[in-house]
Amino acid sequence: MFAPRHEPLGLQFILGTSTGTICFLIALALFISNRTTDKIPRKRGIPFVGSWTFFTARHKFVTDGLKKLGNTFTFNVLHQWLLQHQVIVVAGEEARQVFFGHRDMDPEEGYSVLHGVAPKLSDADIKTGVSKDGGATHLAKRLAQLFRRDRISAGLRMVAQLTIRAMSCNEITDDDDLVSKVTELYWNIEEGSTASSVLLPWFPSKARNLKKESTAQLYLLLKEVYEARFNGDKVHSDTLQVLIDEGDSINDAIQFMMGAMFAGIVNTGIVCAWTMLYLLNNAMWKAKATEEIRAFIAKYAKSGGSLGSELRCDIVINGHKIPLGVFTALPITSAHHDPNIYPDPSKWDPERYARNEDKKERWAYLGWGTGRHPCSGMRFAKLEVKTILAPFLTLYEAEVLDKAGSKVTELPSPDCNSRKSKTPPSQPVYIKYRRVSL
Repeated sequence: MFAPRHEPLGLQFILGTSTGTICFLIALALFISNRTTDKIPRKRGIPFVGSWTFFTARHKFVTDGLKKLGNTFTFNVLHQWLLQHQVIVVAGEEARQVFFGHRDMDPEEGYSVLHGVAPKLSDADIKTGVSKDGGATHLAKRLAQLFRRDRISAGLRMVAQLTIRAMSCNEITDDDDLVSKVTELYWNIEEGSTASSVLLPWFPSKARNLKKESTAQLYLLLKEVYEARFNGDKVHSDTLQVLIDEGDSINDAIQFMMGAMFAGIVNTGIVCAWTMLYLLNNAMWKAKATEEIRAFIAKYAKSGGSLGSELRCDIVINGHKIPLGVFTALPITSAHHDPNIYPDPSKWDPERYARNEDKKERWAYLGWGTGRHPCSGMRFAKLEVKTILAPFLTLYEAEVLDKAGSKVTELPSPDCNSRKSKTPPSQPVYIKYRRVSL
């Protein structure tokens, strides 16, 4: 016979308290996950964790929900402190008009929670004076002010360098090593933006540490440049100088530059790569683009002429009342992959816009945002894409090959489930090129 072993009272208390806390949290998660919002169909996830696949296979998750539950459904996502956010997915023409047209939608907060890729000073435990409510306004105000300035004179280079010059400072742009370092840090931040680092930022995962360390390094680099400029006598004509002259604090200025550079370095570079592949794989459109570029050069050569939302009040979408404080998500694919709007939506067909397919419904094209929430840097991003494609199409002959060196007749499809811009195609492709005379 064995005598019962007596655990210390302190250990019994800790175990009992921990068990009670865990049971309470599980009960709370079950309660939250079973709530309904105005009888909106619910896509159920794992209790206490939520719909994790929204972050790991987003396209499949949303498409499956729209197919099974209709054009409005709700689900929960785990919050960083083990509570849950409610998210309502909406689709359709009416939903687009409210989502992009309602003045009380807050895209910054929605993007921060439901995507969480762009670097923020808080990722490196650094505080900024820009308020939560004023962050988007501050960004838009500074972008509008900067885009009124002449950006052509800064020089047209590769996307990363052009973005860094236009959105930060000359000290970095004029140093090739610093340009490479900043670009590497941004791709590390993007690589570290996984589901776990977004939903569990307090958990010391490899991805979370990569994002935090890269954000901190980027902050220190920009801080050093800011302080040298602020304490020096030399005045530059660049974005950093505008921010200093406008009285922005060091952290506010750095937060703006970090956010503004992210879109160009990460997103625009990927757009350039895919556009180049599509053009090289379609002789007719490549010829049209090249002809347009040559005509532009001939015309102007002698002149020397020289880019998710949070709800702030109750609204109604698709007949459902959406309460204050709930996150809403409108999947772009609900419009772009709708065959009733775009026949054969997976085909790369620029001529569909000449046929006005995107005009069949209001705001049916969402590539650059629309309504009250367009991309603030759209014009600059388009300039960057043209900066890369124009010289490539006119100065090089190129073709797309597979790893065996055979010509590719059908390009691989982008991975719509991936959260990362840098996700390679399922089948790698390569570009073989040679220089030709203009």
